[in-house]
Amino acid sequence: MVLNFGQSLFGRSSIFKISPEDNDVLQFEGSRRTTGKKNNQITETLSPGTMADDDSIGTVAWTNPDNAKVSDDTKTTSTNDAPGGQAIQNSIRIVKGGTISGDEKSTDAGMAFPEQYISYGGITNLWGLTWKAADINASNFGFVYSAEARDTGVISHYLKATNFGFAIPTESVIDGILVEVEELALNLRQATIDHIRITIYYRT
Repeated sequence: MVLNFGQSLFGRSSIFKISPEDNDVLQFEGSRRTTGKKNNQITETLSPGTMADDDSIGTVAWTNPDNAKVSDDTKTTSTNDAPGGQAIQNSIRIVKGGTISGDEKSTDAGMAFPEQYISYGGITNLWGLTWKAADINASNFGFVYSAEARDTGVISHYLKATNFGFAIPTESVIDGILVEVEELALNLRQATIDHIRITIYYRT
């Protein structure tokens, strides 16, 4: 997804990771869904089923948000038409129960160049919230990302990713949430995102 401050967004895939020592391995081609278990911890990675432009913040919309469902070089973009203003992070947060909440992960750092996945959260990071499996499995669980033009201060809307389709067992203990954003500061005025994926670390 490109923010054209320009235009592009995400596609859906899933990955479950496993260590070589493990015997339990499930892998499905196509959706790329893989499950893994190590030291009683399971990891599951999925891409969003729903991408949207959320105008609860900022003034600049993301164009073609659905482009960020998959990693395929078709991006969503937000563009600031004012001169100058290299794209930087503005607000990066989790969505729980449909509400944007939890720890702010933006450090006001510049967006990636060249294009690469940037990680937010982690294996033991719960974004300052308490989680149940039902929260993760809900269609309104997700993630939002807003960019900003460094010099002009113009802020984009949130790019909102939800409907990941997790199916974490009910009594699981959620250990961490990792969000990875394939992002690129295309030029001084364009923030672009090619893909968003979330990995859940949990124990049953």
